[in-house]
Amino acid sequence: MAEYNSTNSLPISVDTFSTTVAETANEYINAHIALHRLDVVDMHSGVEFNCLRWQTGDFQVCDFSYGQCEVEVTVIPCDERGFFIVVPVAGHVDVSSKDIRFALQPGSAMAFTTPEVANTSFHDSRSFRNINISASYEALRNFLANEFDLPITRSITFAKQPVFIDNDFRFLLDYIEWFSNRADTDVVSMFNNSLHLAGHLHDMLMGLLVSTFDNNYRELFHSQDARCAAPIYVRLAEEYIRDNASKAMTVTDIAREVGVAMRTLHKGFQRYRNYSVSEFLRNERLSLARRELATARQRKLSVTDVAYACGFAHLSKFAVSYQKKYGEKPSDTLRKGN
Repeated sequence: MAEYNSTNSLPISVDTFSTTVAETANEYINAHIALHRLDVVDMHSGVEFNCLRWQTGDFQVCDFSYGQCEVEVTVIPCDERGFFIVVPVAGHVDVSSKDIRFALQPGSAMAFTTPEVANTSFHDSRSFRNINISASYEALRNFLANEFDLPITRSITFAKQPVFIDNDFRFLLDYIEWFSNRADTDVVSMFNNSLHLAGHLHDMLMGLLVSTFDNNYRELFHSQDARCAAPIYVRLAEEYIRDNASKAMTVTDIAREVGVAMRTLHKGFQRYRNYSVSEFLRNERLSLARRELATARQRKLSVTDVAYACGFAHLSKFAVSYQKKYGEKPSDTLRKGN
């Protein structure tokens, strides 16, 4: 016998579900988290499955338990790409596959991705309670693309081992708990009455997930340095320019190298750096020239030799830019040396 209560009004849906039938619990989890097979391994206790589930956009939280019985859950292969994070609240779960075997306990968490997690088994202990956070891969990629204003071509990967719940991830869990405790109050109605507000909630939760749980995009959110928080294509362009400042290149060449349109590169530099790509290239070349001029006399090099070697094609423009930046002529730096 299953008991089901749902408020599926968009953009936020909330439902509670309970059953004492293992097959019914299996169908519910299959529909909402991942395809799996559920087996009750402790025959002395029946299933008492209880779940609170809420979802905003593609971000979903399931808080569920199986009561006093022990169950074996084996994930079935599927084609859909997605991920879910297992966060034990009580009891423990033994996770095993051909590559891994460990116990996941309260105070730790682990992310699993589909279809890679197929054939992995979860042995849930008695009184095991789990908060399961999940989203589709496509939703997370779209969020990152919108956040960084560029196509996401690098795969999104989470840590492949259990992680301790630190203060950062605890903040996300505390917020999830706060919302779950108010899922049957006017809080949900408030968000559902405003698509704009609900959209902010979805993006905030996605952002907290990426910034607090170990993954290869975390440092873009986690850093307090505004320079590190810039989109990856801006930082890649800077790295390319620094490594190749002395070579002949155009903004078109740089954009092609980092895989974005020239207009996108211009907008990224203006938004996150407050200067143009050309200005950054010129400043890097000027810095390189200053370092070269400091030792040029020992190497019997002239100002002209250094200017050309550092990528400057027009000596007069080089001299004007150099004096404006450093307050002295290139020849003065060469004469003073080190």
